[in-house]
Amino acid sequence: METVAQKNNGIAAAPIAIEAGQTVSGAAARLRLGIASIGTWVLLSVAGLWAGADRWIADLIGNGFIDAIGTIGLFLLAHALIGAPFDIVGGLLLPRRTGTNTGTPSKFFRGWTRSLALHTGLLWVYAVALYAAATAGGYWLAALTAACGLMLHLVGQRFLATTIGTAPRQTRDSDTGKIAARALRFASADRACSGGIVGWPGMDQVVLPSAWFGLLPVQQLELMASRRHAAIDSGLRSRGVWLAAGWNLGGFMLVAHLVGLSGESVAEIFRLAFAMSLWTFLGLLLLPTPSRMGTHAVDRWLLDHSNCRSGDINELARSMSRLQDEEIHRSRAVESIFHPVPAAANRATTRATTRATTRAAKPSRWAAWNAARTMLVLSLPTLGLLSRAVHCNIGRPDLWMMPPAD
Repeated sequence: METVAQKNNGIAAAPIAIEAGQTVSGAAARLRLGIASIGTWVLLSVAGLWAGADRWIADLIGNGFIDAIGTIGLFLLAHALIGAPFDIVGGLLLPRRTGTNTGTPSKFFRGWTRSLALHTGLLWVYAVALYAAATAGGYWLAALTAACGLMLHLVGQRFLATTIGTAPRQTRDSDTGKIAARALRFASADRACSGGIVGWPGMDQVVLPSAWFGLLPVQQLELMASRRHAAIDSGLRSRGVWLAAGWNLGGFMLVAHLVGLSGESVAEIFRLAFAMSLWTFLGLLLLPTPSRMGTHAVDRWLLDHSNCRSGDINELARSMSRLQDEEIHRSRAVESIFHPVPAAANRATTRATTRATTRAAKPSRWAAWNAARTMLVLSLPTLGLLSRAVHCNIGRPDLWMMPPAD
């Protein structure tokens, strides 16, 4: 792959300029798709709990342990198949319509089928582990198993992203020495993949997307790495992780108590999955607020602790929005419900307002960087079914374990 130094010292004009006009319609269509997808799973979860679907699913096959793990597999296969049409629209049809996908349908289906099988298999492992723990030790052993699952999922996020996604590997940056902050490179062909931060807090690793090394100038790649190191150094990334993990574990303990998780019947696992999906949906409504606050707080922290200029952050935010098919301008009312990362224009306005009033202020105690999307990634060990159903990652396997980040 060519290095940034071999490209023009600026954003590649043709790819971004051509698609800038398509971004709004593509973003709006993707948002509607996400609403339809999430709405489908919320309605199915409510209907499943109300109609007692968990009991007749369990009675259909049997309640022995071997029968139970087979029944769990069929349940999760149905989950994969119901979500498949949304994936195909979001990962193939919509990108082809907006001109942001140059791959062939056969290539998409090969990568997506493999990723979906691995994603479903991972959910099955977590479900069987929780059922076995509940059968052996009841509620508290199941809760301990969920906590261990969350810990392992977080520690193994980098491995899971490269295994479940279509990216072949992650490597250390080796050809862009101008980037001050060392970072891993995520070799994803999906241009919407933005990288992020992975690992247990205290052992954080910054990840940059390889695809962007040919589309963004070195200065913006440097700034992206610096912002993510700022999220780590300020403690805002740790807050986001602990809020996301706490939301999932707290929700699991509440929901498991309400559904009476004891291991007596596999129906409890289905009831748990339905209820945890509703809990995840509640998180999608509440956690974007501290996530947006976290984005603003990282911007502010970086301005106060470096020579970075507000205009540089604004240009980076605009470039990232175009690459990810996100709006640069967005209604704050819409943003407050559906978007954990504020639009570039709204970030610029907030920075101008806060910088005009005070300097070097501490981040709000409610600010938590990328908490909402981290919550989705960490919902698998507690059997949330919405992790690949939101608008930003529908049909994008590389984003299922490494969701978009600012």
